[in-house]
Amino acid sequence: DGGLRALADGAPRPSTLLQELPVIGAALQGFEIRSWFGLAAPGGTPPAIVQGWLAALRLVGRNADFQRRMAENAMEIVIDDPTAFRAVITEDRARWAEVVRSAGIRAD
Repeated sequence: DGGLRALADGAPRPSTLLQELPVIGAALQGFEIRSWFGLAAPGGTPPAIVQGWLAALRLVGRNADFQRRMAENAMEIVIDDPTAFRAVITEDRARWAEVVRSAGIRAD
């Protein structure tokens, strides 16, 4: 309804869904905040089961209704392989651990 206006996106690269928004990192070198949702399996899950889940996720990701609903919420669908997703988790953990440490943030 126009009550809220986005000024920039914290994603590492311009969004295909929000093309009019600049990324903050273009003005503030190194600034990046990304949001993601993912599924994880317990360590030692047989590769065949992981690959089955991945195939099912890719099938859902191709569904037009699912794509529309994600786009309505400015969410891009990225279905990576487990190694790529593990890298995202590892990178984000390291980044936010440093933010917490350098800011002296503590849980009360």
